[in-house]
Amino acid sequence: MSSTLAETKAEPITAPGGCRPLRREDVTELATLFNRVFLECAEQPSAAFCAYFERVFFTDPWRSLDVSPSWVYETADGVIGGFFGAHPRRLLFEGRPITAVAVGQYMVDPCLRGRGIARQLAQKMVDGPQVITFTTSATEVSSKILRSLGFWHPRFEGMKWYRRFRRSRAAGLLGRWERSIRGSSSRTVEYGDVTCRPIGDADELHALREQHQTHFSLCSDFDLEHARWTWDLLEDAPAGRRLAGCVISSGDDGASAWVVYHVSPGGTVRIHEFACRPGRAREFLPAFDRYAAGCGAQEIIGHCADPEITAAVLENGADVKDVFSGWAVHSKDRAVQSAILNGQVFWSGLDGEAWLSFRGR
Repeated sequence: MSSTLAETKAEPITAPGGCRPLRREDVTELATLFNRVFLECAEQPSAAFCAYFERVFFTDPWRSLDVSPSWVYETADGVIGGFFGAHPRRLLFEGRPITAVAVGQYMVDPCLRGRGIARQLAQKMVDGPQVITFTTSATEVSSKILRSLGFWHPRFEGMKWYRRFRRSRAAGLLGRWERSIRGSSSRTVEYGDVTCRPIGDADELHALREQHQTHFSLCSDFDLEHARWTWDLLEDAPAGRRLAGCVISSGDDGASAWVVYHVSPGGTVRIHEFACRPGRAREFLPAFDRYAAGCGAQEIIGHCADPEITAAVLENGADVKDVFSGWAVHSKDRAVQSAILNGQVFWSGLDGEAWLSFRGR
């Protein structure tokens, strides 16, 4: 269906409509709703934008997991007026497999707000068979609805850290970074005994994650197919953003830390994942700081997801702000709740959905 509520709002809605799972043929109308809600425009979405929606929701290698589907709210007139997107996730808890859903792209048409539609969609989501339902992109408004359904905000993702470089230094480096933005992805730099080099590809990221996650009670259970799918989406970033990854090692220890991030044309580094062997963050974080600065970064932004990394960030001169982070979690399993509340998890932005780039297409 190609009509929108903007075209039908003059006619009264005679029945409340209801929620149903997302179908592939909904993609164009869903992309149109996104434009109305987030861009406040009635323009028809581009073919590339529609293709990105379809790719995200209908090509995920884990789409056959037994979890809640994505839900749409369809009015009595057959128009999609609301949406809660589901991104299936496979996790390990104490060595046993469990399922989760990362929830994102939630939206309700402005013509239908105030009718409890968002809560209906969220309720459908948490009623699914998955053990954990979570989001990394909640707003303060949506959080009120999520909290009413039993979501909570984990403390480990309650803050963001910012590392800004001196303007004079950044200004001198920015031109060099812009000239070498393509070549910088292949540079290897040594800082004393510490070596920083690029992550080669999704296969290497998958191997790094497998090596690291054994230290935690709850962690992602990425397989290679899903790692490659995620990496391909990360590379498909709009508006000039560039995907980059850095492996950090010391001596003969091999890869002991890694960072996955996007770099904006203005020099902002947004970290999606920073993982490190226990006890090594203070050694490796300054090396990444210098590595990023050498590429012309003006600032680095990350989440306080790991207490050790947070302490190293503070020692390295970053500012930490207690801001609304967007993380919210729901689970009825008390053992899982305890692990999350106690920080015994290896979760990063890549396990969520906020890194997906729907804007700017």
